[in-house]
Amino acid sequence: AIMAARYSLIQALLMVLGEAVLERVILVSRHGERQRLRKHANTLSEAGSADGGPGLTQLGIQHMKSVGTELQRRYFPPGCHNERAMCLSGIDSSPAYSPGQVWVESSGLDRSLMSAVALHNNLWVDMNATGGLSVPVHSRSDTDDHVLRAYTKCPSLSASIARWAQSSEFHSQESASSGLRERVAKALKESGAEYSHVNASGSVPLVDWWNAFDAMMSYNAQTGKVPVSPRDFADAAKLVAWLESRKFGTNISQNLCGGALLGEIALRLSADRHAPRLVHYSAHYPTMLCLLSAVGIEEDDHSWLYSSIMPSGSVLAFELHKADGFGSWNSSDSWVHLKYWDGSVRLPVWHELTLPCATKRTQHPLSQSCNMVEFLEIVSRRSFRRVGTWCKACNNTEMPACQGLRMTCATKPEVIKSTSGTAGMSTALVAIVASLVSLIAGACSVVLLYRLSSSRQGHLRFEDEKPPIPGQSPTRIGTV
Repeated sequence: AIMAARYSLIQALLMVLGEAVLERVILVSRHGERQRLRKHANTLSEAGSADGGPGLTQLGIQHMKSVGTELQRRYFPPGCHNERAMCLSGIDSSPAYSPGQVWVESSGLDRSLMSAVALHNNLWVDMNATGGLSVPVHSRSDTDDHVLRAYTKCPSLSASIARWAQSSEFHSQESASSGLRERVAKALKESGAEYSHVNASGSVPLVDWWNAFDAMMSYNAQTGKVPVSPRDFADAAKLVAWLESRKFGTNISQNLCGGALLGEIALRLSADRHAPRLVHYSAHYPTMLCLLSAVGIEEDDHSWLYSSIMPSGSVLAFELHKADGFGSWNSSDSWVHLKYWDGSVRLPVWHELTLPCATKRTQHPLSQSCNMVEFLEIVSRRSFRRVGTWCKACNNTEMPACQGLRMTCATKPEVIKSTSGTAGMSTALVAIVASLVSLIAGACSVVLLYRLSSSRQGHLRFEDEKPPIPGQSPTRIGTV
């Protein structure tokens, strides 16, 4: 045990001194600045999502290109040489896009798809592998997305949010913010901003505060003006951050809306060397907050992170490091770091977040990270490995994948009794029918078990799926 501890300490010191290799990076980012959006206060469903929802503004497109430039600086030469252990191994130093080394996935909404395209147009210097086209961005139907958009499809989460809205904590905030909400309602009406959901007392309902705040942000983007005083705008931003961090925090959301994504990230981090080195999920700030909750990141330990909504273009990065010359990257010889950048391109600052396992090593050189074994132990407790488990936890019976898991065979045939005294079914015939019913039920069970066992993290596997690439889980997602 003493030798093992010394070995681990030597690895840690090598990483601290920069003698380490960055083997793999998983990025989860928020889309760029978008047009006006409206959400349902409890279900979090969005108006127009079936048609792709609002797209990016021109400013949003340019910003996401700048985010791509910063990621290139961080992970590829020459910029990465200014950072310790930041140069991503296994990818041409150009950097050149390589299909086998890069995987880009987005939620199925216009703003996240556009953000992914804009970001990767600037991330790569050499795009010869795409024939001059944009990097392929993979997606799934929004109606069946429980990985990046689980927060809109989880009745259990909606019920938890509704219960919280009746709590003493919520009512206390309602009382404290009543004056602000009245002033904002009046200002939005006078300015002509697109918001009309005002309650009988003439204020914005606290449960609908996000929509009022988004109306202010959209008004600001269109006119360059803020419809309220600077003080009220600052207080409005703090209030919406409080609301959203509570909704998607560990107490309310737990792992319901981030557990499936956490499972996919773990699969990709721990895959073999044939799997992509850089994986990017283009998503939304609730996706990111839900993921942090699933990991077990507590708001009390990172209050600065929850003091405002994660800005457009912000990034969470799971970085897998290994001390050069030591062991396997899929063992205790490798370390997982979780970094956050708020998307500010003028002065990019990356912060390291403290993973739950790290609290045991407060004096360790890598006191904020987990080795891979520790990280996978967290994942085993807090992720959803199968879509059926998530469907049950979220009480979702409507999503297509959840309906597929509820498939049943024909109902048991009813034995019709004869109305005559002598024409009833014989005992032998009854036995034959009962045997057939049992065989059919058994066959249904086998089919259902097969579908469950052959489903990958995130969806049911269908017959037309191609075999997975070595090191990469099978996927049912198309290129757009």
